[in-house]
Amino acid sequence: MTVTITHLGCPGHLCVARYCRWHRHTQVDGPGGSWRISSIGNYYLNDKLTTIWAGDDAFFETMVFKTEAAQEVENSNGCGCRPVKDWGEVDSERYAKDGAAQAGHERFVAKYAKKASKKRARK
Repeated sequence: MTVTITHLGCPGHLCVARYCRWHRHTQVDGPGGSWRISSIGNYYLNDKLTTIWAGDDAFFETMVFKTEAAQEVENSNGCGCRPVKDWGEVDSERYAKDGAAQAGHERFVAKYAKKASKKRARK
């Protein structure tokens, strides 16, 4: 089964992501589903490195959201962003260091690419 993995240049979640100096955003699409995998971190508030409100060493996080399969976000200029079905994440993890966040993002991409490759059962 064909799975498409699209790496995007913009942050994929968090309303204050413009203050994050690190991000990864990947769209995974396949017959088994579509997901947005978004990792953000190095959040600076008033020029001070700040956690993302989730613990003393939570400087990075990855969140996964279900997306619409074949529809792009309005006014996205063809970048590959898909509309999120529900902003309640289906999976997530937080990290203290950027290397762990990078590895975590790649793990989530692999996990959801595997899910996307499986054909959905008909109802």
